Amino acid sequence: MKYKILKNFKNFCKINIYKVKKGFIGDISNIFRRMILINPKSYKVEYLIFKGLKHEYTFIDGINEDIMEIVLNFRKILIKAKFFKKIYIKIKKKGPGYLFAKDIELPLLFSVINKNFKIFRINKGYEVEFLLKIKKISLKSRIKKNKSSKYKIYVNNFISPVERVLISYNKRKKSDNFMIKIYTNGTLKSKKVFLDSYKKIKNIFS
Repeated sequence: MKYKILKNFKNFCKINIYKVKKGFIGDISNIFRRMILINPKSYKVEYLIFKGLKHEYTFIDGINEDIMEIVLNFRKILIKAKFFKKIYIKIKKKGPGYLFAKDIELPLLFSVINKNFKIFRINKGYEVEFLLKIKKISLKSRIKKNKSSKYKIYVNNFISPVERVLISYNKRKKSDNFMIKIYTNGTLKSKKVFLDSYKKIKNIFS
């Protein structure tokens, strides 16, 4: 089994997989689809700590949105980074106005893609201070339950950085190849996502 990259952009790539064993094209293409969607790890907010807040089913004084809505908004933040396993960020902001994704002050090797994304609104006369943890998370990560004793509100972000995986087959009966198209959200390069998955699948069948 070999591959050839036909198109390669930051968020999209098209690959031809060929010299596949006859009779295994359907199985192998499905394995590629699952691996590409589930395997990639990207940087996401793991949990939030608001002072005095014990669980997610409540409100914070001075903030329009409830905790559940805030958690859902933190899931939508797209973070790109290198060489870090985890990092803690402390955020402090006064109202009135929105807390934007760009207000998360990250180290040099980190960057937020959707900087103008609105997380929540702070009312006039109020100030919000909280801590968040960012780490690499994949769809294979375990769901973590919120424990009131630790004041951690887990975001449980299991949205794949791969937005779409499209597979097409050659209509010829004796064909030994198929095509893969990979679309990512920008936090990971599509070519890297493919190469990581290809190596793991190659090891399975070697």
